[in-house]
Amino acid sequence: MPSDSGRPAGDDRSPSAIRDVDSICNAFESAWRTQPVPPRMEDFLHGADSGQAERILRELLLIDLWWRSEKGEFLDAAEYHRRFPRQTSLVDEVLAEFRGASTAGEMVGSSAVTRRTTAARQADAASPPASESPTSAWDSLKPGEVLGNYTILEQIGRGGMGAVYKAHHRRMDRIVALKTIAPEVLKSSQALARFRREVQLAARLDHPNIVTAYDADQFNDFCILVMQYVDGRNLHDLVRQDGPRPFDQALGFIEQAAAGLKHAHYLGIVHRDVKPANLLVDRQGSLKVLDLGLARALSKESDQLSHTGDLLGTVDYMAPEQALDIRQADARSDIYSLGCTLYYLLTGRCVFAGDTIVKKLLAHRESEPPSLRAERPDLPVWLDNLFQRMLRKRPQDRFQSLEDVTRAIFTERKQASDTGVGAPSAAVAATAEWPVFAGALEIDCAPGSPAVSPQLLRTLSAHTDRIVRLAWSPNGRQLASASDDGRVIVWDSEQGEIHAILETDGVEAGCVAWSANGQFLAAGTADGLIRIWGTKTFAVPKLTRAHTGVVRAVAWMRQENYLISGGDDHQLCIWTSSFNRVGSQKFGNRITSIAVSYQGVATIAMDGGEIRVALPARDWSVPPQLAYDVLDLAVSRRQRFAAAACTDGVVRIYRFDWKSGWIEERTIAAHDDSVSGVSFSADEKLLASKSSREGVVRLWETDRFQEVAAIPEIGDARVYLWHSSVAFHPSRRLLATLDDSDQGIRIWSF
Repeated sequence: MPSDSGRPAGDDRSPSAIRDVDSICNAFESAWRTQPVPPRMEDFLHGADSGQAERILRELLLIDLWWRSEKGEFLDAAEYHRRFPRQTSLVDEVLAEFRGASTAGEMVGSSAVTRRTTAARQADAASPPASESPTSAWDSLKPGEVLGNYTILEQIGRGGMGAVYKAHHRRMDRIVALKTIAPEVLKSSQALARFRREVQLAARLDHPNIVTAYDADQFNDFCILVMQYVDGRNLHDLVRQDGPRPFDQALGFIEQAAAGLKHAHYLGIVHRDVKPANLLVDRQGSLKVLDLGLARALSKESDQLSHTGDLLGTVDYMAPEQALDIRQADARSDIYSLGCTLYYLLTGRCVFAGDTIVKKLLAHRESEPPSLRAERPDLPVWLDNLFQRMLRKRPQDRFQSLEDVTRAIFTERKQASDTGVGAPSAAVAATAEWPVFAGALEIDCAPGSPAVSPQLLRTLSAHTDRIVRLAWSPNGRQLASASDDGRVIVWDSEQGEIHAILETDGVEAGCVAWSANGQFLAAGTADGLIRIWGTKTFAVPKLTRAHTGVVRAVAWMRQENYLISGGDDHQLCIWTSSFNRVGSQKFGNRITSIAVSYQGVATIAMDGGEIRVALPARDWSVPPQLAYDVLDLAVSRRQRFAAAACTDGVVRIYRFDWKSGWIEERTIAAHDDSVSGVSFSADEKLLASKSSREGVVRLWETDRFQEVAAIPEIGDARVYLWHSSVAFHPSRRLLATLDDSDQGIRIWSF
């Protein structure tokens, strides 16, 4: 008879009751490990409290199933039915749950004390060899077999619910990951409903940090989910093979995971199994969240599929409230799991040790997390504080959203940047040393300023009309140029050769930008279109009519990897990489430039000298308008400065304030004519400004903003009130400039 709490009468979930059940289960597990003959569950059920008997049987069944599967034994439901004739429904339910594990590295159970007991078993989480496992329809697909449009290449994963294959889509000519569901699992309406839900949820998710779902279908007795194939390693394997990660890299992985999960949370989807093994990093360093098959849409329908006490996650990363009742898991549970993942990335160990799952569960619920700095004294204090707050026992004491987490990281990095403590390393995406092709220029430097001697490394030339924008790839190995000749050219910046020529159908390309992970290149054109190319092949781009009139500016948000665009129609739009528009705002003037800092703050410039900045959880700020138009914006790497290139020949310098946005600090009388481009060096020590009409690029040190060098170019009197790019390399002291007379690009070293 149900109790007032909604649980069966006698189902005591107090700590003492949990420990009683734990002791029985621990003894059963110990017998499996040490005795030559498998133990009998009946012996351990004898004398058990009648109110806990069903719960204990559920746990013992799961332990028994696990050990038998480890030994390669066939899991025979008939045997369990014979031994427990009054609990056949429970046996069937537990069997379905056990087979419903979506990967071999996790265990799906039905209670808060479902266990994967020993550290040794955790280390041996891989699937058993094929020779030890029974062959069934769902895992018997061989290389060369065909399912509809898909040709099987190899099996890359396997669990109780099904298998994952690397496959080739013959019609689309692309590699995909194909996930099957075992036919025998289809007999369970719960497992089938869960699989269908996975397909529906995956189809709703469109984010660069989440594995993309392409298709779902059924062939004979196979249900399949077709997903993006990601060539890389999961974070568990990365740490296990290469050791704990550097501070910058670990925090970068957490920020990318938070971006993907934040998108899922926005759609009401909680992952519920965030762990290093479910975070995959490709060869470019882009992270994608895997296995949203355990996610639960926050709706009444989905609640019917999860019974109280279900344990669908991995215990080492599971929030206390989730272990007690899966329906209590929400976005804050994912935050807890992400904090546990951060600890693993930085130390190579799980937060809480223990030789049984029970001990780990109790530690997550009752023990305080260790100090990060005790393990890694090199880490900043603020990171340890962030970690501790992510792992608070009560959900209401943690960060309440991943937006809060990323904002806290953002704030701390900003505060740390002035001293350099805990700031990102400058050694990002280092490239090979460049040869010097020309001698240093003779430079006249301002008195008292450090000498800077730019050296010309090479000239790149292929465009047939004026080049408007330059953009370095995040790793600095490629340089993209957008031109009025209707082409975007991608250069191999180390070899000085053309890597790809991207046509914009003869329409002037006025802006170009790389995504933060380097996977996408976007360009806006004079006909209002935006094109996005995948940078792996630069094949036929995705395109959309984003604006009415010229697209003047595009930029990518770093954390979210959303694209921001603006143009002559006064509209600012925000897009996913698949051109789903997720936001827009109308302004009073056309948008001329967009700059996004490494910390994710977006700043836009408009005609009339209007500059606005988007602060977290706030609308665009409205500072006083300037007397002159702003043609270009630049934000320094650590967000110390912003620079505005103005048509009166002045470069205006701003400092960032968290309450007000950018506050004007000083002006530089930089040029005798309109300033058409600005850029900060990666170390924030130099600012470059350009005047196309004047025909010169000037370099300024950022301590006092005094001129330290001038690079003469051939100006073009036709270029008056529009942008002409100048761009510093993302990690080295290299500068790309334009010669407006011969459509050439020049690369300089300092």
